[in-house]
Amino acid sequence: MAARKWTQAQRENQAKLIHKWKPWEKSTGARSSEGKAISSKNAYRYEIREVMREMARVNRALIPRLEQFMEFKAWLVEKGIFRR
Repeated sequence: MAARKWTQAQRENQAKLIHKWKPWEKSTGARSSEGKAISSKNAYRYEIREVMREMARVNRALIPRLEQFMEFKAWLVEKGIFRR
């Protein structure tokens, strides 16, 4: 399903309605022991996601360096300085 396209006027109107309803005042969180067990795993799940994001950032930084290294290694092989 495609994401809804909101106009600026629709966003402003929706914000006014939400501030009028105040759904955060009615929020209770998990009540059953089963629901609490499920929600207690959220921190673990999102911590893993952040670790994966950090790994992706590191990889993006290292890939150009790895490419430079491979070019340098190929140059060394070409000159006979390094053997495969």
